[in-house]
Amino acid sequence: MSGDQPMLSIIIPNFNYGRFIGSAIRSALAVRWSRKEIIVVDDGSNDESWSVISSFEDQGVLAIRQQNAGQLIACQRGFARSRGDMVVFLDSDDLLAPDIMEHVASLFRPGVTKVQVRMFVVDATGMPGGPDYPRFPQDIGPALIRDWVKESNAYPTPPGSGNIYARTFLEQILPVDQPVDRFLDSYCLSAAPLLGDIETVDAPLVGYRVHGANDGAMSSLQPEKFATELRRARLRTDYANRVSPNATFVLPDPIVCSIPVLVQRASSLRLCAEDHPVAGDSRLKIAVDFTRALSRKHHLGTRAALLMWAWTMGILILPRPLARHLIGWRFAPVTRPWLVRRLASWA
Repeated sequence: MSGDQPMLSIIIPNFNYGRFIGSAIRSALAVRWSRKEIIVVDDGSNDESWSVISSFEDQGVLAIRQQNAGQLIACQRGFARSRGDMVVFLDSDDLLAPDIMEHVASLFRPGVTKVQVRMFVVDATGMPGGPDYPRFPQDIGPALIRDWVKESNAYPTPPGSGNIYARTFLEQILPVDQPVDRFLDSYCLSAAPLLGDIETVDAPLVGYRVHGANDGAMSSLQPEKFATELRRARLRTDYANRVSPNATFVLPDPIVCSIPVLVQRASSLRLCAEDHPVAGDSRLKIAVDFTRALSRKHHLGTRAALLMWAWTMGILILPRPLARHLIGWRFAPVTRPWLVRRLASWA
């Protein structure tokens, strides 16, 4: 890494988030790190975004405007203009904690692909909106993450903004030559455990804003997203195995071995059977695959895995209206009754 202090690149892709992008940029400016650069790539917004973004240029923010091409292209364009040893792709509706680098910088070393942190949830107004996540096991470390991925093709990871990547890792996978998805997460999160070590900071250092228009978060139940996530899970696996030819193992099919994906698979079949992307699937097959997955090494504690198994058996057995309620409480936390929220906090 160059200089006495490694350089941090904060790359912010934006599309029509004019009401949030200013807060994201201000949080980046407030990060306590002397060697940093902030690059904002506006992906053809037609709201007030560009006016907000360009107003920060006199504070050293590099503002780039492009025709709408998608989040992946915007991130890659920002990366091509960046110089940092460490890179975070901050979603334009998320926030960085001012002290994030004081926690993560010391963990970077040769061979580390990323440092991941916990995220705190805020609502559209910036008020606290839910528990921090993901929940990291106390003994989490690079070797254990690798074991989990090898066995169950899953590990506890935050979405995009909660990951600070090593430039040496990103240079191995970017630019993406054969895109399989429109989001950068699909490439970075799947390849990171195969191409090096993942370090973890168990502290909430990035704000994840849930406001109803997020791609990943649900403020209300959106059944069509389950089929999309199942397709993405398989595409991510195929991609990671393709770009990691020297890895000592091959990622298994997440549809049959990953507990979080099995939960989505069951939800997809019950709510959107007509668009369910697993050919010949059935409730019995899901029950058998889920039961077998419990015996694999996975990042979930025993109690949490059994609760997820019981929940999944419930949505497979119950009448569809009741199953829909259970699925909604699981994937749209703001819809949970008070008692369900308390039970979830004990899981």
